[in-house]
Amino acid sequence: MMDSASKPQPTSMALLLGIGLAFGLAGYLAFHWSYYGLSPAERPFDVRHAALRSSGSVGLSIGLAGTALMLLNLTYLVRKRLISIAWLGSLRKWMNFHVLTGLLGPSLIVLHTAFAPSSSLGKLALIAMFIVVATGVMGRYIYIHVPRSYHGRELEIGEVRRRLVEYREALEVLGVDPTSLKYESSTDAEENGKVGILSALRHMLQGDREAHRQFHQLQKRMSEKQADSAKSKEIHDLLHKLCRERQWLVRYHELRELMGAWRFFHRWLAVVLFLVVGFHILLAFRFGSLWIIQS
Repeated sequence: MMDSASKPQPTSMALLLGIGLAFGLAGYLAFHWSYYGLSPAERPFDVRHAALRSSGSVGLSIGLAGTALMLLNLTYLVRKRLISIAWLGSLRKWMNFHVLTGLLGPSLIVLHTAFAPSSSLGKLALIAMFIVVATGVMGRYIYIHVPRSYHGRELEIGEVRRRLVEYREALEVLGVDPTSLKYESSTDAEENGKVGILSALRHMLQGDREAHRQFHQLQKRMSEKQADSAKSKEIHDLLHKLCRERQWLVRYHELRELMGAWRFFHRWLAVVLFLVVGFHILLAFRFGSLWIIQS
């Protein structure tokens, strides 16, 4: 029986929601760009300034919504580390939610600043947020290379080997000659030596290119022998998984170590971000003229 990771993945609700919210933000920005496009010196003369500035009714509300989303972003860690209730959804879905809130929250924070942060602490918080988002995007790229089950659980090396055997067996059932699955590799299998982070990232990119090369090599071979096969789509998908997960196996230990190092840095950067943001909020409520605390 094929591993659950080979199941087709439906369009994620988080992705659809993210696309809808992105269009909403783009529409809001386009509607108010005549204000946001003004210089800081010109904005006070615009009738919308009282509402759209960072401390105004709209600007502050957007900032609070962005902060709430950034706090919700942390629920992925709670779900992963502390809660293992099946009906709450798979880790894969929670990761999608983590990515969605990790992009949407900072986007709202940028709108909250009206693209012109005035205080030094606000600028520091914005810089810290951009660094965390950038490391998050890098981490997502690493994440998709770490062997995982359909539900998002990291796989052990034996499970990856077993899954490769299942792909080969499924291809044989579809009529593919086992000898056709042989390939010429430009990398050594299962390299286990310890390397630095930059070297591991370079190897990961090389592995992507190698998987792409192997896939096209095998696909060309299949098309020559089975051009009229009614099962070509299924064969195509299995070949893609086979080539990709061969590289997972080649770089298994490097990828696991790289993911661990990234988690350490990303989490501590996030801690710094929330400390700076918390201090910024504290000073804003203490000394700022905010509509939500005015009588």
